[in-house]
Amino acid sequence: MEQLPTQESAQLKLRQSLISEEIAPRDFIDALFDLDQSTPSRTDAITNLSILEEPTVMEMLTTADTKSEYFNLLSITHFHIGQLSAESDNQLALIHFEAALKAANLIDLADFTDWERYIEATVAYFKLDMQSLQIFASQIQEQRNREVAENLLLGLKERGSIDYNTDYAK
Repeated sequence: MEQLPTQESAQLKLRQSLISEEIAPRDFIDALFDLDQSTPSRTDAITNLSILEEPTVMEMLTTADTKSEYFNLLSITHFHIGQLSAESDNQLALIHFEAALKAANLIDLADFTDWERYIEATVAYFKLDMQSLQIFASQIQEQRNREVAENLLLGLKERGSIDYNTDYAK
């Protein structure tokens, strides 16, 4: 009986297709993003990050044509790892959220300001900085992300401590 490929092997096949130039960089980014989005738990972000940070892959994806898309995917990937890390290690989560923000700051497209504010709000939450969190939350235009940021703020006000999964899920 033939075994279905695992998600990780799909990611590694994509990587190999990029390295061998069988797939265009933009198509690789789109396909890796689709794999990330296909699992609600976002656990594939860990493998995605290891691929995205490989020097050869970085070199191929940070050209003028795909630089912003690369940094967007890198930002999303770090953000998802931050979310996964928040289950057990707030310091590690903060490291990944800050890396997500650093990557987002390298996106050279005008319509990513909202994403940056959302990440900044999340970083402020993990730093227990209610004043900054309130400012960033008020600047987020996208409704769901604004609601999440407001829930993070409410959770800090209620408890005075971080409980990301509880506050995120409100």
